[in-house]
Amino acid sequence: YMLKKKEIPDNLPKTSFKYPTLMTVMDDQFAKRFFRYFCHQQINIENLVFHEQVKMFNRRTQAHKARILRTFIEEGSPSEVNIDSNQRKRCVADDIKINMFDEAEVEIYKIMDRDIFPRFRTSNMGVALLFCNKDEKFRNRVKDNFEGDKKDK
Repeated sequence: YMLKKKEIPDNLPKTSFKYPTLMTVMDDQFAKRFFRYFCHQQINIENLVFHEQVKMFNRRTQAHKARILRTFIEEGSPSEVNIDSNQRKRCVADDIKINMFDEAEVEIYKIMDRDIFPRFRTSNMGVALLFCNKDEKFRNRVKDNFEGDKKDK
């Protein structure tokens, strides 16, 4: 969705708003849409996508490991496999390197926080996000337009 300059009031009192941090924007799907769009416009989307993919990898890997342990490995599990106790202990231990991308992800997050996010905050998209947080009608109009863009693709 391309915001038109005329959609954002010129008299928007920027100082009266508390701007969200990168963390709050990343935790809010609506706000993240603005940030994603801005990153895409700036040809700087790869850091955001990497960050999201690492988070997804960690969630899915942990959940999948827990499901396998509950179903097959733990003693008394519903479909317990016949392995020796040493093998069982190794499986239960945190041998899966689910944190293999963590250091890189932290570094990418810091880069986004230092580089693209400050530019986003002062951009048309960043100001519009602030206004969306104060004006429900504007937020709904923008949200509807975002939804329309998703349906067109």
